[in-house]
Amino acid sequence: MDGQKYWFTHKHDKDQVSKEITMRRTKKPWFISDFTDFFTVRFSQSLAATIFLFFANITSIITFGAVMERTLHHQMASMEAILSGGISGVLFAAFSGQPLNILSATGPTLEVYESPCFCYLNATDGDLNRTDSVRLKDISAEECEIRGGEAVGLQCHFKPDVYMLSVLLTFGTFALAYALNIFRHSRFFGSTFRQTLSDFGVVVAIVVMTAFSLFVGLDVPSLHVPQSFKPTLDRPWFIDISRIPLHVALISSLPAAFYTILIVMDQQITAVIINRRDNLLRKGHGYHLDLLVIGLLVLVCSFLGLPFYVAATVLSVMHVNCLRLYSESSAPGEIPRFLGVKEQRLTGIFAHILIGLSVFLTRVIKVDEKPII
Repeated sequence: MDGQKYWFTHKHDKDQVSKEITMRRTKKPWFISDFTDFFTVRFSQSLAATIFLFFANITSIITFGAVMERTLHHQMASMEAILSGGISGVLFAAFSGQPLNILSATGPTLEVYESPCFCYLNATDGDLNRTDSVRLKDISAEECEIRGGEAVGLQCHFKPDVYMLSVLLTFGTFALAYALNIFRHSRFFGSTFRQTLSDFGVVVAIVVMTAFSLFVGLDVPSLHVPQSFKPTLDRPWFIDISRIPLHVALISSLPAAFYTILIVMDQQITAVIINRRDNLLRKGHGYHLDLLVIGLLVLVCSFLGLPFYVAATVLSVMHVNCLRLYSESSAPGEIPRFLGVKEQRLTGIFAHILIGLSVFLTRVIKVDEKPII
């Protein structure tokens, strides 16, 4: 019985190794074209997809970094999120089996496994000294606060309707991007101009609405990027695992096992959606190779004290949609035929390189406002 069990286990291991080798052989003939296809067919499409991925992913990463900073009480924040996005995204796009998948921060990873329990005892003052108030009229709220008073009244703290402007910016960006996307099927101008303008539709929408917001001049929430390259917590970049107590490592093994299941499920669900037949992919998939790269990235991020990233479904689907190819010539009234997806690695590599360098692009990124992106 033990021999039979060993035979099944040994056979399963051999099958896994065989699948991994087969997958590498399947992807190897396409490896060079994964880099050269970025510059072929429609280069403007690849460039526009890179810029779009950068803006879409950096927004998600910085937002999750801010949530981490609040949840983990300044032990991990946007700096670690940006660095993890740059390292993980570049390496995954370069060596994964399906580079169309885009790594980013996901909700389950943050809420379930990166929210420790803290207990704080806050001291409060027991005595409250109260004095008789004097009512003053025709005085500004700022002057009232300088004098130590409290401004009361509807007109004391009047602020412009930032929320309404944010809604207008959001829907305006979507409407402009959608209009430029369907502009490729119109009869105005030449086909090359229409295709190029449609490829950069999202980028044009972001630039136009950002300029409009700056013209209005209201204080709309914007992205906040760290200005110095250092960990949020006062620590070195590399984690000394020898200082971790043995009982902590043993106790952590149980949630780590559940976390492994979460990573596999999150990664594979996205991979299945991207690799479906409707996308007409011709270079094959790489489920096992993707998990191997993700596992190595988890190991690297663990030693650096960085959050773990897996394939983000929404970003990956948008990445594929940005790289869809259609027939350029068709009969009058005929819908352009879907030809497939431009399968390459450089859009993900370049986008995540920009994410990693975003720490040094603070002046540019802080202009980008959250309602627009």
